[in-house]
Amino acid sequence: MGKRSVLVQDGSFATPINDGTLPPESRTARFQLLSPELAIPGSPRPAWVHLSGTGDQGYGMRRDVGALLLQQGVSSIVQQVSDMLSLGNATIEETLLMLRWLRAAGFWPLGICGFSMGGVNAVLAAACCREFPVGVVTLCAPYSAV
Repeated sequence: MGKRSVLVQDGSFATPINDGTLPPESRTARFQLLSPELAIPGSPRPAWVHLSGTGDQGYGMRRDVGALLLQQGVSSIVQQVSDMLSLGNATIEETLLMLRWLRAAGFWPLGICGFSMGGVNAVLAAACCREFPVGVVTLCAPYSAV
């Protein structure tokens, strides 16, 4: 398979959690969208939201996984996390916003994936997504966040 042109877009939005529980640096959600530069009109535009595991606060490993998916024409959103322990609810709500945004932008089918605690949050976000079906993949996710 030949090398594809890649579009990397940085984005941000205000977190939907405004109850005063998040530290100031977590009140703006930041992400990167990795996507093939050229989409074929009318063809599926699959995308995955990659959730971070404990200790993966930057884009790091999830961006590497996204790069592998790009080789197959699959887009990825990689969210930057500043404080993993206080962001459980925010991660789920922000993931739902990103999924809605992807769907409105013409991406489909959609999925959520995560490693470790990111896997727990991926399952919870998928369970909360009632507007449309989403795939979910976890790796090394514990049975509970407790």
